[in-house]
Amino acid sequence: MYIDDYSINFNITGTALENDRRLNHAITTTLDKHWDVSLWSAALYVIAIFLGRKLMTSYERFNLSNALALWSGSLAIFSMIGTYRMLPNMYYALRHQDFYHSVCTVEWTYVPVVAFWTSLFSISKIIELGDTVFIVLRKQPLIFLHWYHHITVLIYTWYSYADRTSSGRWYITMNYAVHSVMYTYYALRALKYRSPQWIRMGITLFQLSQMVVGVSIGVYVYRLKRAGTPCGITDNNMYLSFAMYFSYFLLFMKFFYDAYLNPPKHAAKPKPMNGHQANGHQANGHSHSNGHHKAMNGTASNGHESFAADKKWE
Repeated sequence: MYIDDYSINFNITGTALENDRRLNHAITTTLDKHWDVSLWSAALYVIAIFLGRKLMTSYERFNLSNALALWSGSLAIFSMIGTYRMLPNMYYALRHQDFYHSVCTVEWTYVPVVAFWTSLFSISKIIELGDTVFIVLRKQPLIFLHWYHHITVLIYTWYSYADRTSSGRWYITMNYAVHSVMYTYYALRALKYRSPQWIRMGITLFQLSQMVVGVSIGVYVYRLKRAGTPCGITDNNMYLSFAMYFSYFLLFMKFFYDAYLNPPKHAAKPKPMNGHQANGHQANGHSHSNGHHKAMNGTASNGHESFAADKKWE
């Protein structure tokens, strides 16, 4: 059984390594015993965001651009480090073993650095629920893909962690990589950087590729099990992961089509009156009607005008 050498790959030894192991043991014990925390966290999240939206109807929207840039920038850095920590193990599995081992064996869960960043990944799914706080407080459109993605990723991640799902190495590494790019974009948007459409489209396609890989792994595992080949994924987890990734694929494809291939046509602007639009005001070059504004210039608003309303993988 291959156990990666933590000190060789990451030059961490002695006290630092022992502290990481102790912390990881504490986190692992908590996640194993209390994976159901993800269930009530998801339930409270859904109640809070819709109650919050109702309460915000009585208040003006908050700007929060600086806070949003800090939030997104912090998650981008976290995701970059997570990608850096996970990729060497994935590279080893594909380079020195084969695709089957990268999907169906659980040796990677014994690698200290990988186990540690897998634990942090699971915890981060609760932290990322904070993305929606910005949508609610900024009174931006809250689309189904956004909150559905958040709660399903959270529950599945915690369930799979307790289940020691072998394919988790793929899911975690991909998600870290996608979020590194995605949260960086969100931070730049919050700082008023306006990217060309090809960049937004490229990031959306990067997100979609994650769903394609997820669905493909589900099909691969199903075929292995039908042939009687052992794989470290339970039948329940196999069906759940396939259903989740396939639903994401459909939702992301619909978003991609609506945002880039068939964007809504802007209504003709009324002639300005006294320097203002007839509906009372004009802001940031976008007309508002009925007090609401839905940004669809190649992105779907998720607190960052994000293309996938996901903070995610989603």
